[in-house]
This record gives sequence, structure tokens and C-alpha cells, in this order.
Amino acid sequence: MRIKTAMFSVVITVTMLGGIIISDLMGLWVTESGKEPARYTTGVNAGHYNPADIRGSYSFEDISKAFKIPVEELGTAFGVKENAAAFQCKDLEAAYADAAAAGYEIGTDSVRMFVALYLGLPYQPEAAYLPVSAAALLREKVSFSDEQLKYLEAHTYSANTTSSEVPIAVQPRPQEPQPSPSAEHNTSPEERLIKGKTTFREMLDWGVSREEIQSVLGRHFDVEVMTIRDFCSREGIEFSGIKEQLQAILDQK
Repeated sequence: MRIKTAMFSVVITVTMLGGIIISDLMGLWVTESGKEPARYTTGVNAGHYNPADIRGSYSFEDISKAFKIPVEELGTAFGVKENAAAFQCKDLEAAYADAAAAGYEIGTDSVRMFVALYLGLPYQPEAAYLPVSAAALLREKVSFSDEQLKYLEAHTYSANTTSSEVPIAVQPRPQEPQPSPSAEHNTSPEERLIKGKTTFREMLDWGVSREEIQSVLGRHFDVEVMTIRDFCSREGIEFSGIKEQLQAILDQK
């Protein structure tokens, strides 16, 4: 017996829907990709989620589920007043553009740092800073030693932060140098840090090839005097992740 085309379509549709319903009941049907950070594999924290694996695409709700920190507290810490659950870490760079302009990075790595300090987990930030609101919440929730408080103070940014306010003992991030054209090629290795104002031209002068830079970016760059941060902002790329990869290449030079 030949099945008509219309009847055949109905049979296929019913079969597919039936399979989805059964899979859903069995817990096998997943409509969204789960975001679960890696866990520590050694030491006293083995088995716990590692804040170092928090990605820019993670929302505050993702972080809350993994690390059991209330979404409301994450929103308060980073000044997100509306729909904090859906806010993604990578959007902090745009929200704190004023901090970046002053040479202080507030982005995904700041969230990693906050979570680690909140839960007392080991993590060494690259060059992250916390907004005043995050530092205040941590002081309220966590009992820190004097040394930890000094570290927290040295890595807190406010609109009034200046280099003279940062304690010297905890090795704060150096301020952005203002090189003259004649001094650009005499930069010492210690000064070769990728920051918000670092341009593609500086990277090339430091010995990183155009091909190496473009392999990290995943695309070509067209203006050498443009800052890497501005390029990432234009292209919708998370600057903090790009910066870490380029710094790793630069450190090998």
C-alpha cells in the first residue's frame, strides 16, 4: 500500500515529536548548552569548580549556579542594576570603559578574581581590578587578613583612583607609559605589557609578527596605530581574552 505524501509527512512529524517528548521525560533532551567551568583536579580544592575557567560568555546566572553566589550580589558587586541574571561577563569591558581608559582592566578576569576572593579559592589574576562596589561587598561578606585587605585595596578601582593611592607593597599594576617616537624601540622587556592603550604598531615593534597577531584575532587588522582594545570593541571581540593570548606570545620573545 502506498502512503500518500501528506500522510507520510504527518507520520514523520509525529515520530519526531514523540522522540522529543520521550527524551525530555528521560532528561536527555537539552535545548541549551550547559555552561559548567572546569574543576580543580588536585589539592584541597579538588572537585570544586575553578573560577579561572569562567568565560566571557558566562552570564551571572551561570556563575551563580556553579559557584552558589546569589545573582543579586553579583549584580550589586559590578553595578548591574537591571536583569543581572542575563548579564554576560564580557560586557563588563564596555560598562567600565572609563576604567580601561585610565589603565585599569575590569572585565571577565575581574569576575574570576571576585569569585575566588568570595569563596576563598586560589586564583592569580592577570591584571584585574574590581570596582569599589565589589570590594565593599567582599569586605562585608568575607573575613580577610591584613595582607589580603592590602591586596584588595591595591586592586580596587574608582573614578578617583590614582597611582599614588595604590600601596607599593603589593606590586600594583604599573601606569601606562607615555613613550616618545624615539623611545618606542628602546622599550625594556619589563615594560612590554599589553594594556588598554597598546597599539598594533607597538606589538610589531616588540617582535610579534603580523601573522601571530592575526592568528589570535582570527581576522586581519587594517590600522597599525589603532589600539588593540579599540579594534576588539569594533569587531565585538572580548579584549581580555585576546590580551592574555598576545601577552603569552610576547613573553616568549
